Amino acid sequence: MRLFGQIEYKTPTFGQIDVLIWPKFYIFAKKVTHMIGREKEKKELLRYTESKEAELVVVYGRRRVGKTYLIKETFGNSFAFYHTGLSPVDIPKTNILRAQLHHFNQSLKNYWQGYDGEDPKEWLDAFYLLRDYLKELPKDKKQVVFIDEMPWMATPRSGFITAFEAFWNGWASTQNNIYVIVCGSATSWIVDNLLNNYGGLYGRVSHRLFLNPFTLKQCEEYEQERNSLRSRDEILRGYMIFGGIPYYWKQLDPELSLVQNVDNLFFHPNGALRNEFESLYASAFRNHKKYVKIIEALKKKKSGLSRDELIKELKIKSSGNLSKALKDLEDSAFIYSYVPAGQKEYVYMITDFLTLFHFEFIEGKKDLSPEYWSGLQEKTKLNNWQGLAFELVCMVHANQIKHALQFASVQSTTSLYRSASSQIDLLFIRNDKTVSICEIKYVQEPYELTASDDLSIRRRISELKKIFKSNTSYKITFIAPYGIKKGINSSLVKSQVTLDQLFEM
Repeated sequence: MRLFGQIEYKTPTFGQIDVLIWPKFYIFAKKVTHMIGREKEKKELLRYTESKEAELVVVYGRRRVGKTYLIKETFGNSFAFYHTGLSPVDIPKTNILRAQLHHFNQSLKNYWQGYDGEDPKEWLDAFYLLRDYLKELPKDKKQVVFIDEMPWMATPRSGFITAFEAFWNGWASTQNNIYVIVCGSATSWIVDNLLNNYGGLYGRVSHRLFLNPFTLKQCEEYEQERNSLRSRDEILRGYMIFGGIPYYWKQLDPELSLVQNVDNLFFHPNGALRNEFESLYASAFRNHKKYVKIIEALKKKKSGLSRDELIKELKIKSSGNLSKALKDLEDSAFIYSYVPAGQKEYVYMITDFLTLFHFEFIEGKKDLSPEYWSGLQEKTKLNNWQGLAFELVCMVHANQIKHALQFASVQSTTSLYRSASSQIDLLFIRNDKTVSICEIKYVQEPYELTASDDLSIRRRISELKKIFKSNTSYKITFIAPYGIKKGINSSLVKSQVTLDQLFEM
């Protein structure tokens, strides 16, 4: 899983690349503009144009995270062949295969000068045609083939995977000028059929590129690029709703406040994101309703449910189907699995911001006012949700927290703690015999610790001492947007992390 700071983010450098010349292979003449937060990924994609072998690269990640945009902006109009599958949601089941093959044939006609053949009857024939077209292209240039939304093309009993395996293994893999990039939003399908394929594609993928959501800092840079003057506090509140998904941030009107934008996007009858929850899961999973049921069960407990608790909540029998569904949801970055400190069983919790927002404010509500979000400000319900959402923001910015606390170079495991009597929002179990305990508070001013806070911290340390070895040290950190006030109840707190520090990388 790629939450909790498993990926190191680097601050992008600004500028433009007018012409990129790769010896003996390809000249990309289109101006490639700076992409916020994606410079590293762009370099990785371009690196394979230098290869003297055939390359198969898989780009995957959550829907709307910017996979297609990254690839198109990296290569411009320099594809030897580009095709994107049709969404099967909008096509009658009896016509899916025929529609996909017709669409593929039209893409061939767009690139293959003089070709005007009839639609292939099956995928094997379609890839034979693609092979024949690519054979005609110059051998001294890297020919980039981009197949987008591949999972949509691989409909049941279509024979797509077999045909693609035959295309790659039987011809493309032997051509040192062929570079195939595969992409898709159904991440679980990508993982199962390409990355973890034990059939004809076993070990064939040259490189897998998981595209992470933006960090807070990258969202800030994106807003600045759009000449938006949003404060860091407003960007944080936006992150609580949209996470780091570039497509959602693109929907924001820079001239309007965040509150106005949320009303327009979610609560206006024609809001662009009003039905995003449904389309999000429908596009990611074929039988999406069973996945939504699992998500609906997990929403009932913020720290998540174990597998046994989930079985009880769903009122189902234990089976491999549930394990597969949980894996699919985690591969698609909708949930996160972790082992709470001192326990052995995995716990699954929702980590998709928009999903949590939908359950809290949209699901089951009828006749919502177009100004619903504006009217909700400063209400207790909003404050409670913001507290939980801020905890998740901190969890996905674990790297920033470790850097702020100056133990980024120390190997550590990120976890949570839960017991019948208490819970710890975030903790780092470090290899230097130290446990960093993080208390997270979302308030709009410096947080003042109470006697209850002090008692709670002492009780939790006492519980942890029963779990870890006697030579373990404990460090208490408070994470609050504007820090903490020094007072009689803050003696145990040796460090703090503020909002600005969450924006540092």
